[in-house]
Amino acid sequence: MKYNVSAVMAVRNGESTISQALASVLCQTLPVKDAIVCDDASTDATQAALAKLNDPHVRVIRNLSNIGPGQSRDKALRNSSSQWIALIDADDAWHPERLKHLLAAAETFGADVIFDDTLLCHDASGQLVPWRRVHGTRAFGGTGASPRIVRIEDYITSERLLAHPLIRTDIIRRHGIQHGSRRFAEDAEFYLRLALAGAKFCYVPEPLYHYRITPGSLTAQAKDPTLMRKCLEECAQWEGWWPAAQEAFQRKVASLRVNEALYRLADALRGGRFATASRLLVSHPQLLTQLPRRLMRQLHYHAHRLAHGGSRR
Repeated sequence: MKYNVSAVMAVRNGESTISQALASVLCQTLPVKDAIVCDDASTDATQAALAKLNDPHVRVIRNLSNIGPGQSRDKALRNSSSQWIALIDADDAWHPERLKHLLAAAETFGADVIFDDTLLCHDASGQLVPWRRVHGTRAFGGTGASPRIVRIEDYITSERLLAHPLIRTDIIRRHGIQHGSRRFAEDAEFYLRLALAGAKFCYVPEPLYHYRITPGSLTAQAKDPTLMRKCLEECAQWEGWWPAAQEAFQRKVASLRVNEALYRLADALRGGRFATASRLLVSHPQLLTQLPRRLMRQLHYHAHRLAHGGSRR
């Protein structure tokens, strides 16, 4: 199998985790060509942590001002000469055989965007403690543990659009695809631009990307539950979507509106605003079945986190 991969990372104040993240990249059974890190004007000891690595495979770009994760990834990507880029966040890690499995799927299916399942992990004194998978074996319109092509409609309507894929560099450059300026859901927007350009998506149902639930991360700070919906509503307006994709956007936006109502319901119940809660239940009766499921997931999360000494989001 021929391959040529650059790992691409944007980092902002990642001194405590970046060494572990890069170590997981550099110890792959199929080695990367290089790891290109764009430091987005960190104010902590991120630069010192990078200097300690002293690895010729790690290349560092430093922003003089903070421009956000998406545009920082674009800067790193422009410095890659590899056939593939593989995205990783500075607080996450890869399974040692991750690239081997993703590249095998790329070769089998001729795919342009290959992503695996994400394993959510608690941060316990800097160590990753596995909690649960995000997508599972029944995601994206298929079942089982074998890699499969993903219809864009199934990606749009999936419960979570979270992915950190291996991407064929040529399709990015050929279509001039870049991240926007948003700082939440910028990755989903980027993948949808790839989809609109005709990229073929493939899913590998193995949890090879280890996602650290990090207190203080951009995801943890994004308390506004409307951000993903607003992103997808904007993406749905792009010219070129086919009818099935347009219908998928409508269904996903509708489900996100229900999710937003669930957040408002939980907030009203916590605040003792029972009249508000009653009105929400009348206007969204499906919340009666979704609220218990959400509460059980939260209880499971906190029980597992406390049992393993994980930090709270």
